[in-house]
Amino acid sequence: MDKLFLIQCQASHIPLLQEFSLPYEHTCVELCSFLKKGPEHFFIFTLCENPTSSKHIQGFFHFNKTMHICIPFFESYKDTYKTLLKSFFTSDYFDYINLLVGEKTSADFVSSILNDFSILPKYTNLYKVMTLTDEPALPPESLSADDEIKCCTKQNINELFNLQKYYLIKEVALPNQKITDSEVNLMLSNILKNQLVLAVSSGLNDDEFVSKVNTNAIGSKWIQLGGIYTDPFNRRNYYAWHLIYTICKRIQKNHKNPCLFVKNNNTPALALYKKIGFKEQEDFTILYF
Repeated sequence: MDKLFLIQCQASHIPLLQEFSLPYEHTCVELCSFLKKGPEHFFIFTLCENPTSSKHIQGFFHFNKTMHICIPFFESYKDTYKTLLKSFFTSDYFDYINLLVGEKTSADFVSSILNDFSILPKYTNLYKVMTLTDEPALPPESLSADDEIKCCTKQNINELFNLQKYYLIKEVALPNQKITDSEVNLMLSNILKNQLVLAVSSGLNDDEFVSKVNTNAIGSKWIQLGGIYTDPFNRRNYYAWHLIYTICKRIQKNHKNPCLFVKNNNTPALALYKKIGFKEQEDFTILYF
């Protein structure tokens, strides 16, 4: 068996990681988006100590309190991966982990190694990765004349506040976790600064925003959607379908494909995404420590 090394990423390795990650990017768009910021906090599993080809790379991760992983070949080098990760978890690079994020089988493997150090997850969220490579299906009904899809900017932060807050409470917050207004504002500010945000403005509700969607992360081939939420009093109007259709068309116009993560137990959302044309792919997990 070939020898495996765990090395710190250098600037020269970034193009190699980008090439290596392309077949797996739909499962780790956020991880891949970090590559644009440079090599800091990246670590590489490689067949040689100074990789010069993406063929040398066997996986990589980003660690900065949160650990994002892409290690598709860990089964082939399971014992070696375990030894290398144990060494990392006892090194000066590792002090505290708050999240472990990645494809489920890989994340479970890394979590089992953390368990050996009595570092146990307090909570786990399970998701299904879904991808869209064909044209999205048109909504069954048109928007009413009183409704309009708007591209949002930082000037819309107050109008989007409630939608973002209740999205976080319903889809992101852990049991008994309180979401503060300052957290909502900070997250929404970052999204509006760095991502595409679309919302439906309803004339029947004094031009209030009643539904929203945004991109969460932008990779080389894939763009991850998130923040999909419709005010409960305005559901069954196909608002979410219209927003997802519109944002998917924009993404595909830029020669990329949309993907998203949906909780395994969110049956209505799974059904909607399938109607639009998304297909189920790998299982995905976030472990909270």
